[in-house]
Amino acid sequence: DDKEQTIWHVMTADGAFKPETKLAGQGAVLWKFGPSGLENRGQRRAYVPNLNTCNESEYEAAATALSFARATLGPVNLLVLMDSELVVKQLEGIYQTKEAHLKTLAESVKALKKEHTKVVFAAIRRDYNSRADVLSNEAVEKFSGGDERVFEDDEISGEERLELPKDITTDNPQARFAIYAVKRQLRAKLWQSLVDDPSQWWANRVNKQN
Repeated sequence: DDKEQTIWHVMTADGAFKPETKLAGQGAVLWKFGPSGLENRGQRRAYVPNLNTCNESEYEAAATALSFARATLGPVNLLVLMDSELVVKQLEGIYQTKEAHLKTLAESVKALKKEHTKVVFAAIRRDYNSRADVLSNEAVEKFSGGDERVFEDDEISGEERLELPKDITTDNPQARFAIYAVKRQLRAKLWQSLVDDPSQWWANRVNKQN
């Protein structure tokens, strides 16, 4: 299938919202294909003023991910993973977006989608989205309270990895073609690393056992 043969990129995104203070922050992480899996390539903390709900912050997190990917990679095929099933299904057209304020945010995300070749959203559990969650809360602490949009980018070259949930395809049938393509790219990267450096075989096996 041509869809599965296309190169895809992976991002995670999350929006934090503190009801007691009405402060919000967003986090997005761009993952690269490494010999032992998806590795943190770069990340963004963002703050958008005048948000009033967690769902609004989640929509802004989706927008943050698309903007960050566009600035870093240009127009690409993008799989965006978020732990808000509601927002994912609304952005994928599975659920209707009825609230007027969320419709406005959804339209903004759709406009950003048009700047990429293809964008697919998929839902994951919060424990698989920990890095973006940390970034969104850091953004609350660092930037919230001002009247202007703010963002901060970090280039990462550490050991942090992203694990895809085993049931991600079952939970996200609308994203199946993109998920299959990502898994194919991961396998190809692993095999290439083993060809280039056979000692990686043992290191990869030890990592899986741990």
